[in-house]
Amino acid sequence: PSGILSALHRNRWQDRALSAQLAWQYEDRRYDGVTAAVGEPRRDRRSVMSARLDIPVMADFTLSGDYAVGNNSSNLPSADYGQRVVSLRISRDF
Repeated sequence: PSGILSALHRNRWQDRALSAQLAWQYEDRRYDGVTAAVGEPRRDRRSVMSARLDIPVMADFTLSGDYAVGNNSSNLPSADYGQRVVSLRISRDF
């Protein structure tokens, strides 16, 4: 099973259209057959929480920031880890 839950909010601040988004993603993956490294069928669970903010900075430019926290849980040790990702980008619409 897997799923995504997301909320988007738009607002105006100093005459600019801001948008903010929160999201949660979940995936439960089960593999067929025995995985040699663990001696049983592999099973992974992945959960990611993320937040994003978009801010128009000039007429055609938008500054976007993202932060995500992920947790991968697996009975295969090399696939069992957590991560944090931060990104910043500027885009232009034309």
